[in-house]
Amino acid sequence: MPQNIEDWSEAEFIAYLLLYVSYADLEFSDDERAAIAEYVDQETFADIKDFQDRMGDFERLDFIVQAKPYFFPTEERKSALLKIIFEHCHIDGEFSKLESNLYEFLKRIL
Repeated sequence: MPQNIEDWSEAEFIAYLLLYVSYADLEFSDDERAAIAEYVDQETFADIKDFQDRMGDFERLDFIVQAKPYFFPTEERKSALLKIIFEHCHIDGEFSKLESNLYEFLKRIL
């Protein structure tokens, strides 16, 4: 997995972001995994998960913030990405308080 965000594809970054969001409620469901698989293959997913697992919370969030100029430089792109995140947060049929808080936080920092 590339260390520099500018070397990532949009699909890889979305998978990274959705994996990050998936753990907001402290659970990672099969439905969430399946949704991420729509963006990347299993090998790439494993690489992204390994990359993310080696990071601390601040580093994960900082990586997302660094991606702003590459993947959501405009309000239109930001809205599209937030829609993907919002839908992912509802994939298990509920929008937990933890997911809601993370979603609102991401809206503000992106």
